[in-house]
Amino acid sequence: LIEPVSFHLLCGAPEGTSEHGLFREVAALAADVTQSATESDGRRGMARFIDYWNGEGAWMQTRPDVQSAFALQTTRVALDFGAVMTDPMRFEALWEIAVPTLILHGTASPRPTRRIAALVAQVLPNARLRSIEGAGHMLPLTHRGAVNAAIAEHLSRNTAARQRPAAA
Repeated sequence: LIEPVSFHLLCGAPEGTSEHGLFREVAALAADVTQSATESDGRRGMARFIDYWNGEGAWMQTRPDVQSAFALQTTRVALDFGAVMTDPMRFEALWEIAVPTLILHGTASPRPTRRIAALVAQVLPNARLRSIEGAGHMLPLTHRGAVNAAIAEHLSRNTAARQRPAAA
Protein backbone atom coordinates (compact mmCIF):
# COMPACT_ATOMS: atom_id res chain seq x y z
CA LEU A 1 0.00 0.00 0.00
CA ILE A 2 1.33 3.41 -0.89
CA GLU A 3 -0.15 6.10 1.33
CA PRO A 4 -3.67 4.74 1.64
CA VAL A 5 -6.17 7.60 1.61
CA SER A 6 -8.56 5.79 3.92
CA PHE A 7 -9.60 8.99 5.62
CA HIS A 8 -12.68 7.33 7.06
CA LEU A 9 -10.37 5.45 9.44
CA LEU A 10 -9.70 8.77 11.18
CA CYS A 11 -13.38 9.70 11.34
CA GLY A 12 -14.33 7.91 14.53
CA ALA A 13 -11.47 9.34 16.56
CA PRO A 14 -12.55 11.19 19.69
CA GLU A 15 -12.65 14.99 19.47
CA GLY A 16 -9.43 16.55 20.67
CA THR A 17 -7.23 13.69 19.46
CA SER A 18 -4.65 14.19 16.73
CA GLU A 19 -6.56 11.76 14.51
CA HIS A 20 -9.73 13.83 14.84
CA GLY A 21 -7.78 16.95 13.90
CA LEU A 22 -6.31 15.18 10.88
CA PHE A 23 -9.77 14.09 9.77
CA ARG A 24 -11.00 17.68 10.07
CA GLU A 25 -8.03 18.84 7.97
CA VAL A 26 -8.94 16.50 5.12
CA ALA A 27 -12.66 17.22 5.56
CA ALA A 28 -11.92 20.92 5.02
CA LEU A 29 -10.03 20.09 1.83
CA ALA A 30 -12.89 17.87 0.65
CA ALA A 31 -15.42 20.62 1.40
CA ASP A 32 -13.39 23.16 -0.57
CA VAL A 33 -13.11 20.86 -3.58
CA THR A 34 -16.80 19.97 -3.39
CA GLN A 35 -17.87 23.60 -3.12
CA SER A 36 -15.66 24.46 -6.10
CA ALA A 37 -17.27 21.67 -8.12
CA THR A 38 -20.76 22.89 -7.13
CA GLU A 39 -19.86 26.44 -8.15
CA SER A 40 -18.24 25.23 -11.42
CA ASP A 41 -14.93 26.73 -10.30
CA GLY A 42 -12.71 23.76 -11.04
CA ARG A 43 -9.53 25.78 -11.11
CA ARG A 44 -9.98 27.01 -7.53
CA GLY A 45 -10.82 23.53 -6.25
CA MET A 46 -7.97 21.84 -8.02
CA ALA A 47 -5.50 24.56 -7.03
CA ARG A 48 -6.30 23.81 -3.39
CA PHE A 49 -6.15 20.04 -4.04
CA ILE A 50 -2.84 20.08 -5.93
CA ASP A 51 -1.19 22.43 -3.41
CA TYR A 52 -2.37 20.26 -0.50
CA TRP A 53 -0.84 17.09 -1.90
CA ASN A 54 2.24 18.57 -3.57
CA GLY A 55 3.12 21.63 -1.53
CA GLU A 56 2.17 25.28 -1.58
CA GLY A 57 2.72 26.75 -5.03
CA ALA A 58 2.60 23.46 -6.93
CA TRP A 59 -0.52 24.58 -8.81
CA MET A 60 1.16 27.76 -10.02
CA GLN A 61 4.11 25.72 -11.28
CA THR A 62 1.79 23.52 -13.34
CA ARG A 63 1.52 24.27 -17.05
CA PRO A 64 -1.75 26.04 -18.02
CA ASP A 65 -2.89 23.17 -20.28
CA VAL A 66 -2.39 20.71 -17.41
CA GLN A 67 -4.26 23.04 -15.04
CA SER A 68 -7.17 23.08 -17.51
CA ALA A 69 -7.18 19.27 -17.67
CA PHE A 70 -7.10 19.02 -13.87
CA ALA A 71 -9.89 21.59 -13.52
CA LEU A 72 -12.17 19.33 -15.55
CA GLN A 73 -11.68 16.61 -12.90
CA THR A 74 -12.99 18.61 -9.93
CA THR A 75 -16.40 16.94 -9.83
CA ARG A 76 -14.85 13.46 -9.95
CA VAL A 77 -12.39 14.38 -7.19
CA ALA A 78 -15.27 15.71 -5.07
CA LEU A 79 -17.13 12.41 -5.57
CA ASP A 80 -13.98 10.45 -4.67
CA PHE A 81 -13.68 12.46 -1.45
CA GLY A 82 -17.32 11.67 -0.67
CA ALA A 83 -16.60 7.96 -1.06
CA VAL A 84 -13.39 7.79 0.98
CA MET A 85 -14.68 10.05 3.75
CA THR A 86 -17.77 7.92 4.36
CA ASP A 87 -16.51 4.38 3.71
CA PRO A 88 -17.99 2.18 6.47
CA MET A 89 -14.95 -0.11 6.79
CA ARG A 90 -13.23 0.13 10.17
CA PHE A 91 -9.85 -0.95 11.53
CA GLU A 92 -11.21 -4.22 12.89
CA ALA A 93 -11.79 -5.44 9.32
CA LEU A 94 -8.05 -5.22 8.71
CA TRP A 95 -7.29 -7.87 11.33
CA GLU A 96 -8.40 -10.53 8.84
CA ILE A 97 -5.77 -9.56 6.25
CA ALA A 98 -2.85 -11.85 7.06
CA VAL A 99 -0.80 -11.54 3.86
CA PRO A 100 2.57 -9.85 4.17
CA THR A 101 1.91 -6.17 3.47
CA LEU A 102 4.34 -3.37 2.79
CA ILE A 103 3.01 0.10 3.57
CA LEU A 104 4.96 3.03 2.13
CA HIS A 105 4.69 6.72 2.90
CA GLY A 106 6.77 9.78 2.20
CA THR A 107 8.26 11.73 5.08
CA ALA A 108 7.13 14.98 3.39
CA SER A 109 3.56 13.79 2.74
CA PRO A 110 0.58 15.41 4.44
CA ARG A 111 0.17 14.30 8.05
CA PRO A 112 -3.19 12.54 7.53
CA THR A 113 -1.78 9.99 5.07
CA ARG A 114 1.34 9.42 7.17
CA ARG A 115 -0.86 8.75 10.22
CA ILE A 116 -3.19 6.44 8.30
CA ALA A 117 -0.20 4.46 7.01
CA ALA A 118 1.12 4.07 10.57
CA LEU A 119 -2.28 3.05 11.96
CA VAL A 120 -2.88 0.50 9.19
CA ALA A 121 0.60 -0.94 9.78
CA GLN A 122 -0.21 -1.33 13.49
CA VAL A 123 -3.46 -3.16 12.79
CA LEU A 124 -2.49 -5.48 9.93
CA PRO A 125 -1.05 -8.61 11.53
CA ASN A 126 1.80 -9.03 9.02
CA ALA A 127 2.69 -5.49 7.93
CA ARG A 128 5.86 -3.47 7.63
CA LEU A 129 5.84 0.32 7.45
CA ARG A 130 8.55 1.99 5.42
CA SER A 131 9.23 5.69 5.01
CA ILE A 132 10.71 7.15 1.87
CA GLU A 133 12.89 10.06 3.01
CA GLY A 134 12.01 13.44 1.51
CA ALA A 135 9.14 12.05 -0.57
CA GLY A 136 5.70 13.59 -0.73
CA HIS A 137 2.39 12.02 -1.67
CA MET A 138 3.45 11.53 -5.28
CA LEU A 139 6.34 9.28 -4.21
CA PRO A 140 5.80 6.64 -6.92
CA LEU A 141 6.58 9.37 -9.46
CA THR A 142 9.10 11.53 -7.63
CA HIS A 143 11.01 8.76 -5.82
CA ARG A 144 10.38 5.80 -8.10
CA GLY A 145 13.81 4.27 -7.51
CA ALA A 146 13.31 4.09 -3.75
CA VAL A 147 9.70 2.92 -4.11
CA ASN A 148 10.63 0.23 -6.64
CA ALA A 149 13.53 -0.94 -4.46
CA ALA A 150 11.25 -1.22 -1.41
CA ILE A 151 8.67 -3.20 -3.37
CA ALA A 152 11.31 -5.48 -4.90
CA GLU A 153 12.81 -6.13 -1.46
CA HIS A 154 9.34 -6.88 -0.05
CA LEU A 155 8.55 -9.32 -2.86
CA SER A 156 11.94 -10.98 -2.58
CA ARG A 157 11.66 -11.35 1.19
CA ASN A 158 8.22 -12.91 0.98
CA THR A 159 9.05 -15.18 -1.96
CA ALA A 160 12.05 -16.53 -0.03
CA ALA A 161 9.87 -17.10 3.05
CA ARG A 162 7.38 -19.17 1.04
CA GLN A 163 10.15 -21.31 -0.47
CA ARG A 164 11.72 -22.36 2.84
CA PRO A 165 11.07 -26.03 3.67
CA ALA A 166 8.66 -26.64 6.50
CA ALA A 167 10.22 -27.62 9.83
CA ALA A 168 10.02 -31.35 10.55
